Amino acid sequence: MPNLPRSMVYSYQLLPEARTDLNEAVGWYAEKNVSAAQSFLDDYTKAIARITENPFQFPTAKGEVRQARLSRTFPYSIYFAIRGDVALAIAVFHDKRNPKIWQSRT
Repeated sequence: MPNLPRSMVYSYQLLPEARTDLNEAVGWYAEKNVSAAQSFLDDYTKAIARITENPFQFPTAKGEVRQARLSRTFPYSIYFAIRGDVALAIAVFHDKRNPKIWQSRT
């Protein structure tokens, strides 16, 4: 049997602004309900797993930036770009916020 190429697993990194986005979202949910904050983080972790396994399954949002929605429960998306073998998170952003804010980071 010939050697077939293995699928690539990407690493994941956050820009400092994306880390701030994430911290603010978790903080907001934690103020309302600690278990909601934990559920948010669980959905975020699952989204990261999907991104690192196959980032190209997600649609492009602008240019090379792709959008991965967290879940039906939380109206947040991770906006990321592929840089070599890294999925670089540009924003962790509420879907109702003005997209020009995250777009200014690209």
